Amino acid sequence: MVNLAEPSGLSYSSSNVIGTVGTAISNVTPTVTGEGITYSISPVLPAGLAISSSTGVISGTPSVSSPSTEYTVTARNSGGATTAKVTITVNPSGMTFASWSTNATLTSDLLYKYAFGAPNKNSEAQKMTSTVTGTNLILTAVVRTNDTAHLTITAKTAASLAGPWSTPASLTESIASSQSGVSDGLVRKDFKVDRGSDTKRFLKLEVLHTQ
Repeated sequence: MVNLAEPSGLSYSSSNVIGTVGTAISNVTPTVTGEGITYSISPVLPAGLAISSSTGVISGTPSVSSPSTEYTVTARNSGGATTAKVTITVNPSGMTFASWSTNATLTSDLLYKYAFGAPNKNSEAQKMTSTVTGTNLILTAVVRTNDTAHLTITAKTAASLAGPWSTPASLTESIASSQSGVSDGLVRKDFKVDRGSDTKRFLKLEVLHTQ
């Protein structure tokens, strides 16, 4: 019997997966070097999710919520094995700040994390980026979209940091062309304003949370 070369370099298209009960997650796909590989995962995935033993793809529609948990995927062949870590969180359908934060007190810091894509209260919010194309100022942000009952995110612009801030017709928002790495319940958006002849123009996102 000839052993195959030990698999190596196992990684996943997303190492931090956030799902919602009743909504199919985007397939989480592995990259690995090696042949004749089979895959397994530990601990057991939340109900409704599964890993393909032949392809290593993690997929499915979660049927129960699950706290943020680190899973170890093992890719194995006759020559040996390699592993990778994937963290998976399954939020209840109809996300709320209370369920996301495990009933923590609402603070400005936690609200910022909640609104801008942190998987849990102990993680960081997704970073925003700004670009200038011609006369257009564009702010790109990952925003939460699965709590529209309580969370409102509004873009505003001003010619000065002192204001006044407003939302004119020239300020638009759209779904960004790339949603790579964005988990369920979140969307990457482009907020754009034409600054025209202004030498300076500012954009900000205001977050309002109602009980």
